[in-house]
Amino acid sequence: MEILYLILLILLNQYFPIIGDTSVLIEVFGLLAIFWADIVLSMTISVLLIAILFLPRIYKRTRSLGIYHKLASDSYPRGENYQEKTRKVLSSNIIVGFLLFCTMVYVLNSVPLTFLQPTVNETSTVDENIILNKLPTTAFTLTLISVPVFLLGIRVFANPTRIFVQYFLTFIDYQNSSDDELLKQVQNFKGEVLSFYYSFILGTLILFYFSFSLHVIMYNLDILSIFSPFFPKLDLYSIIFFVVCEVIVISITTLFGELYLKKYEPIDQI
Repeated sequence: MEILYLILLILLNQYFPIIGDTSVLIEVFGLLAIFWADIVLSMTISVLLIAILFLPRIYKRTRSLGIYHKLASDSYPRGENYQEKTRKVLSSNIIVGFLLFCTMVYVLNSVPLTFLQPTVNETSTVDENIILNKLPTTAFTLTLISVPVFLLGIRVFANPTRIFVQYFLTFIDYQNSSDDELLKQVQNFKGEVLSFYYSFILGTLILFYFSFSLHVIMYNLDILSIFSPFFPKLDLYSIIFFVVCEVIVISITTLFGELYLKKYEPIDQI
């Protein structure tokens, strides 16, 4: 069959060169189209599978920080005991905290160098190599400081209590609203808070995906060389020390948040 096809191409080139060239061109473009379609289809399926596996789990963990479960007591017999609920919140805090850490490290490392080059005088500026050497460690440290703030923020903001709404959320009409109206306003605010945190993580993951793909295609880099600029210039023991301290701080802020919500119950749980 292939021999007959080759003979046909030779005859076409001899008697109808334009038709023969056109058929070869169509064949080449057809093969390229099939090859490109296979690449796009495989990338679509693989990325979609990863999204299906992880994005709902990220949403579940983020949403769990925006739900205050009532504790077990005489008033709430179907609630959870305090230790079990705090353990669930802590585990969600650690998972979401890790995602926030990766998100903010990527954001800080993506800041253009022009924003980080203060002018020393009219003729000299800070060396770019100094900035590039300091940036990963600075981003690592700044992120460790910021993550507990984000986590405690989502826990408090997504579970507003009456005292919190009355004194801090001035855009909610606390004085002139009925309980139903107030509950509706609080639930809308709560949904927007959760949407912000989830979108912040998800949006950065999408940007990272495009950035990762761009670096691979343009520079043909291996995975380690792409991630190396994000690694802090610290020894392993220092990194372990900071990570352990971070877990301790997240545990303390988690306990603080739960004690606060236990004393001043969120409006949609009263």
